[in-house]
Amino acid sequence: MPEARQHTQTPQQPPPSRGAAEQAEKDAKETGEAFFNELTKGITAAEPAGDPEVIVAFTLGWQMSELYKPGTWRSRDAKPEDDLPGLGHLGGKERAQLGLKQIEVGLKTLEAKIKDSGLAVPTVTAAATALPTKIPDVAYEKAIFELHVNLLTTLTAAHFKIGKAYGLGRALADTTRLPSDLAALKKELKGPRIANLTAWLSDLTSLFPPHAGHVVHDSIEAWRDWAAGATTDPENKAIPLLRRQGQRWRSLLSGEKNAADALSIKDYVDAGELTITQTGKLAREFIEKYKRPLGLAAFVFCLGLGLVIWDPTGGSLAGGLATIVASLGLTWKGIGASLGTTAAKIERPIWQGALDTQITTSLGLIPGTTPAKKYVTPTPKAPPIPTDNEASTATAAD
Repeated sequence: MPEARQHTQTPQQPPPSRGAAEQAEKDAKETGEAFFNELTKGITAAEPAGDPEVIVAFTLGWQMSELYKPGTWRSRDAKPEDDLPGLGHLGGKERAQLGLKQIEVGLKTLEAKIKDSGLAVPTVTAAATALPTKIPDVAYEKAIFELHVNLLTTLTAAHFKIGKAYGLGRALADTTRLPSDLAALKKELKGPRIANLTAWLSDLTSLFPPHAGHVVHDSIEAWRDWAAGATTDPENKAIPLLRRQGQRWRSLLSGEKNAADALSIKDYVDAGELTITQTGKLAREFIEKYKRPLGLAAFVFCLGLGLVIWDPTGGSLAGGLATIVASLGLTWKGIGASLGTTAAKIERPIWQGALDTQITTSLGLIPGTTPAKKYVTPTPKAPPIPTDNEASTATAAD
């Protein structure tokens, strides 16, 4: 009797086209994940904190302006009372001593840079011996003037960037602190003078804390434009607003205030909308410029996709494409990561620029604008010039 023939059932293999589709789906997912991971990493990467030497030199320039023209000082030193005195209650000599100590601290930070250049570190000894109890005082002003010249020449010789930062601090402080009426304000904010300030800012922007340089640059230009058209100041608000604006500029450039702290949730939403709009505009311009090669690439892609779907042997096509990619030393994940890194390099400046715009608006005190209207200005009766450490009346936006 013939042996019963044993039938072995071979497992059914999926059609080649099905395997190609699954692999294509896997590759697409891997590419997309790598793309978005690199895009997010690039956009959210921490920015440089700024150059400490430049920031210190800028602060020194501002402090020297305050020492030379301090405004209103109390004629008597602080005395014991029910509570301890604040900075605003210190007398003229005590305030000058504080300012000179700040200069000493700044010079200590720059000491190595100055000595490496073979120069002597300036000292405040001569100025300290001329401390006055009342302002104006001829001997005191002469000592501060000589200290300023020594600082300016020494810092510029040691390194041009710190000399320029010192000059910027001094000039920006004078611009915002010295005007006492609208005519003086308009003179300080004239085009040529502002052009120098913004040029120095542009040169040093990358050396200041994140956003600070761009924000102050744009804010200065906004004040320039306002001053050019201003004819009256009926409520006497322009001078106190400019002085408070100067304090905000100083706090950003000196690193005292993080620029992003001025942003609200709505500001971030507005920045996101602006980023999307700008990115879309850039994409449209790119497509318009390269529409022919992009159209050809799209045609080839669609043709290849059609072959994978309709040709039963489409798996060989997908496998061949994978082989070509591998032969170039690439992977789908690597391609996605490279595209994500490239996109981040384009997207990051747009996002940062949108944040700059929102911060400038939030911290601006241009007369007539919403932030300026919300700010409670000090009394216009001969307001004292605020010092670097003097608190002033401000709204919650500060």
